[in-house]
Formats: sequence, structure tokens, C-alpha cells
Amino acid sequence: MNDPNKEMVVMATNDEIAISIARDILDNEGIKYSLGGAGLRRFGGSTFLGASLGPLMGETFIKVPAYLAHQARELLQGLSGAA
Repeated sequence: MNDPNKEMVVMATNDEIAISIARDILDNEGIKYSLGGAGLRRFGGSTFLGASLGPLMGETFIKVPAYLAHQARELLQGLSGAA
């Protein structure tokens, strides 16, 4: 059985510029995604990348619904950390 809520990682990197570009690409294509990993910091109601810590933070993961993973991988091809 296929789980419609299953997500797949399409990018894992600590390159904040690549993450920003990937988010813009996915937003423009209307692909829903979630961010996870050690690279995220949460303050108040906002989640963002902690630029001051750089690569010591760990990787940030971009996950998309499994049925959109192939399309997302094609769109993100060439970015640092893209699967």
C-alpha cells in the first residue's frame, strides 16, 4: 500500500544559498515541501536557517511527497546536495 503522506528527501546540504534557490524553485512550481535536519533553528513562530553557524550546524533536508520526488529531483538537479 502506498502512503500518500510519505515524504522523500530530495536535497541534503548545509549550503544555505542552494537551499534558498531550491525553495524558490519548488515554490514557483507549486510543489509542497518540508524542511528538516540540524541546520534549522526555530525562534518564536518562524523557522529559518542559522547563517552565523554555517557548516557546523549540520545538514538541512528538503522533503517532498513521494509522488512528487522525481519531478522535484529533476528541478533541483545541479544544486549542491540535490539527490
